[in-house]
Amino acid sequence: MNPKNAEIRAKLRKTFEKWYDSANDETNENCCILAIRLTKGLININHHEKLYHMDFANKTAVLEGRDTCG
Repeated sequence: MNPKNAEIRAKLRKTFEKWYDSANDETNENCCILAIRLTKGLININHHEKLYHMDFANKTAVLEGRDTCG
């Protein structure tokens, strides 16, 4: 366990406390926790009735498609 990761490891343990130890073996030297940061995304609602194109870096979203809710 790298001491530089103590702070993030503590946050992960608190957030996922119910199952953290059963899913992670920190005594295994091959244990690696990845940080994934999304930059773009797409939400597809009702088979392309609505598509939300999201830009997480710029905190924007654009709706494409027809709105059947009114």
